[in-house]
Amino acid sequence: MDRMNGTPPRKVSFSPRFSLVDEEEEEVGYTKTGEDVRAGLVTQPYSHQGGTYLHSFNVDIEDNGDDVLLDWEQYSRTTPRWRLFGKEIGCLSPPDWWYHLTKGQRRLLFLFFIGATSFTLILLVMMALASLHFGGGPYVPHPDIACEWNEWRLPDWVKPTAYSLDFEVNMEEPWTVEASAYIDLDVLHSTRCVVLHAADMSVVEARLGGDDGLVAMNKTYDESLEQLTLRWDDAISVGEQRLYMTFTYPLREGMAGFYKSTYMDDGKEETLAATQFEANSARMAFPCFDEPHLKAPFTVEVVTSKDYTVLSNMPAKKVHHHDTQEEGLQAWHFETSPPMSTYLLAIIIGKLESVTREIEAPAEGVWLPQLEDQDGKVSEKKEKRVVQVWGIPSQIQHLEYAADAASQIVPVYENALKVAYALPKLDLVAIPDFAAGAMENWGLITYRQSALLVSPTSSLADTRYVTLVVAHELAHQWFGNLVTMSWWNELWLNEGFASYFEYLGSEAVHGNMSFLDGFYFENLPKALDYDGKNVSHALSMGNELVDSSGAIEGVFDAIEYQKGASVLRMLRAWMNKGSTRDDWESQPSEDDPFLMGINEYLRKHSFDNSTGVSLWESFDTSTELDLLPLMNEWTFRDGYPLVTVSLDGKGNIKAKQEKFSVSEEMSCDTENLWWIPISFVSSDSTTQIKWGELNACQSLRPLITLPKNGWVKINAGQYGFYRVNYSPQLWSQLHDAVQQFDSNGYPLLGGVDVAGLVEDSFHVAGHGITMEVFLKFLQALHRRPVDEAGPWMSALPYIRRIDNLVSCQKDWSNFVSSSILEPFIENGTLSGNLGENLVDFFTFSGTTEIDGVSNPAELQMLRPAIIDIAGYFGTQSIVDEAKSLFKDVAKGKSPGLHPDLRSSLYNTIAKVNKKNDMSTMVSMLKSAENADESERIIRALGIFDHGHDSLKLSLDPAVKAQDIGILMDSISFHGGNKAAVRLIEWMQGNIGPLYEKLGQDTVAGRKLGQIIERAAAHVKDTETMSVLRAIQDESSDILEDVRYIDRAVESIRSNAKWVADHSDFVCDWISE
Repeated sequence: MDRMNGTPPRKVSFSPRFSLVDEEEEEVGYTKTGEDVRAGLVTQPYSHQGGTYLHSFNVDIEDNGDDVLLDWEQYSRTTPRWRLFGKEIGCLSPPDWWYHLTKGQRRLLFLFFIGATSFTLILLVMMALASLHFGGGPYVPHPDIACEWNEWRLPDWVKPTAYSLDFEVNMEEPWTVEASAYIDLDVLHSTRCVVLHAADMSVVEARLGGDDGLVAMNKTYDESLEQLTLRWDDAISVGEQRLYMTFTYPLREGMAGFYKSTYMDDGKEETLAATQFEANSARMAFPCFDEPHLKAPFTVEVVTSKDYTVLSNMPAKKVHHHDTQEEGLQAWHFETSPPMSTYLLAIIIGKLESVTREIEAPAEGVWLPQLEDQDGKVSEKKEKRVVQVWGIPSQIQHLEYAADAASQIVPVYENALKVAYALPKLDLVAIPDFAAGAMENWGLITYRQSALLVSPTSSLADTRYVTLVVAHELAHQWFGNLVTMSWWNELWLNEGFASYFEYLGSEAVHGNMSFLDGFYFENLPKALDYDGKNVSHALSMGNELVDSSGAIEGVFDAIEYQKGASVLRMLRAWMNKGSTRDDWESQPSEDDPFLMGINEYLRKHSFDNSTGVSLWESFDTSTELDLLPLMNEWTFRDGYPLVTVSLDGKGNIKAKQEKFSVSEEMSCDTENLWWIPISFVSSDSTTQIKWGELNACQSLRPLITLPKNGWVKINAGQYGFYRVNYSPQLWSQLHDAVQQFDSNGYPLLGGVDVAGLVEDSFHVAGHGITMEVFLKFLQALHRRPVDEAGPWMSALPYIRRIDNLVSCQKDWSNFVSSSILEPFIENGTLSGNLGENLVDFFTFSGTTEIDGVSNPAELQMLRPAIIDIAGYFGTQSIVDEAKSLFKDVAKGKSPGLHPDLRSSLYNTIAKVNKKNDMSTMVSMLKSAENADESERIIRALGIFDHGHDSLKLSLDPAVKAQDIGILMDSISFHGGNKAAVRLIEWMQGNIGPLYEKLGQDTVAGRKLGQIIERAAAHVKDTETMSVLRAIQDESSDILEDVRYIDRAVESIRSNAKWVADHSDFVCDWISE
């Protein structure tokens, strides 16, 4: 960014409807002539006290002999003429500028030239002597350096070029894996040692040159670095080499590496073997160079019992029984993959069944990523692809929805990106035990069952979740697999893109589920809260900040996912601001400049790695837009701006920026300014979004001039990743605006904009306004349409949070019930003046669907949310109905109970807190057949308040290891400060058993760190900070990344500050 005039350098300006920058230049008096503008020049006047002057110079010269200027005409006539062999050599004559120097200046310049020349010659001689002494050329490591390697990153002079892996897996006790690996190497410098990753295995043999090659004389293992060093007597020569290794280990008990997953099928326990390698667990399955930039092709063979199906990234090219194998075994040979990172390799062995869909060949104009064959040719043939969705036999009927979604989303991405899916097949597999939601292994995507299966008990929320997760992992086939971040410090290049594109894919195939409308309240609040902490980090961090397995696990956070997605969406919205299509986001077009840049990025870096800089540079050629200076602060700086909007006496709206902070007042840093795209709507134009830019501390010209009593809403559509504060008068006008409707019965301000006002007003309290602004928005919610979920989805977490933090909980509960919930439930209306009676809608047995509703999905989402919060605050009619229904549900009956309301029912019963109901739910959990039902029961079990009973369930076999986080998060979220403090104190004494149940690896450490961090978000007692520090000191080997505890401590301080600043005010305000 050009800091002189505050304008971002760019090759082509997508002219906004209004530019703050251009207006500011006029305000300060810049003078631009036509020639200046065409040349990119600006003449800036010089202001001094009372007047403005053009730049001028006044030079006085004192005659002291040497510095007297000569008579140039006379001097030029006596200029010496240089001759060679009688011919005049004009090029040896001094240049014209030489004659404009004084004698003293020429003498100094001549002496400087002689000195510089002498120094350069001496330096060159010294370098030549050093070259003779040390061998010259670039740095060459000594052959023994790798033998003493003690750095976390691998040496960079031995790189893999191909893997050939053979696994023989025993699917019975003792669950042994006996395996071998051929690794083709490119040795850049002669070395006696090869250093690679390996963990939790016994390396039997290592040879150089193949299976009959030279045996390594020594194998040493560094457990802390998870590195295996192989040494030979003679140095390995530069060039192509082949490493052969054999190794063995048992299938792991955790959920990382190559592990076993158990499940019940027809009353019998069955076992499935699965891999989970992201981020650093491929080394648990085979010795490898386990860093994302070290890509190589993989050829895989798996031998196991013929009773099992085996899947890997590529199609099986041959399945047969070897004559040398024991009877009953079968070998699966898979085709060779394209170059990919080790963490993307996958193998599944299980008694699986599938449903199949076919995807048409990529459309005309879609580029097919291909590598050259041995003859240097690239195939242009486009063929149909097969999608198979796999699960255990008892779940086969629940795979249809995911198969339909996947087969429809792939073409959506291909047509938007103009880049085809690169592999010949695509498998999606539901795993009974799975730590994450899903994993994007190239061509073989793995999911926890609740993220892939849709059953008759699935609610709309469950179905939306499956759609989003399927779409997320499919997006990774381009962002992460085809193009991979170079190192984990820029994980957002994988996760940020996938977290945004999942909404585009989902919206395209199920537009009736309001995915894009939900992007804001499902992503922004979490990301803004996380990034508002002092212990945050930039999207692209320095490599040195991600220098251990624990640190890598720690970056899988809201910054890399939700902030990454939000920043990309903000940029795309600004780049499409000139579009005449309202559906530019949901229906991608070929002239979308953002997608044009992404196409260039994918084509340029396919089968390779990338960085944040290379992403922004990809837009240079495709859109002629220089994004790097614009996106610098968003990419390489933590935090985000607070945009403060003011109104003067003439109705002029101006804006200023500063870094947002909860803990302290901030001022604008002129050296670190965000380029902020400003979208807005106003009382003059309620439906058309207008745009401006702010890249200075504050605007000098108005963004817009409002009429009397007019209003303006900044960050219209909530595309921007920033918070907005207004002057008190503007807040008051917006309070009125959110309750106004047009002549057709539709609100003037859209639901997402009202959600943004609710979110911002809570967090900017203390920045010139009080909590009264937020509280008035809560009171206005009952006037909003019932078929509009956004405002409520934003408000409900804060309603619960205030209940947890204020000292007047009973008064707050009464206020919420009487002033917020009851008016909405009893008098709610629908958009478009629909006269439907909604009195019974917010009950367990009321009407489920209403004809003619503008947003049926939002209406369906809001119903269980309102019933749930009413049950939380003890609304008697809801509680009584829940008690009556639960008696039947506990007996296996569901009289008219819609799947959307099952969670609300269980949560309401749990809040009543009867111990026999808790026992009933534990029994229901043990007999639950569907994953979504199991998870909603586990969440309800976290609400019961019977001492440590819920906490102890985390170690009970009834709660699977993969679900411990669901239980613990529910305990702290629903129980607030008291339950969260209890959880943290209990974990101090039980972190060891929890770590063991979770698998005793870095993934387990990340899960425990996240549980503690999320629990602390509900704690206001500062004494708990010492408990957190004690946990860190006592369990540093488990919680390797100290930032979990640092963020937890900061959350408690933030809550304590909120109590000190706002609790009394809120209590006084609601009592008036």
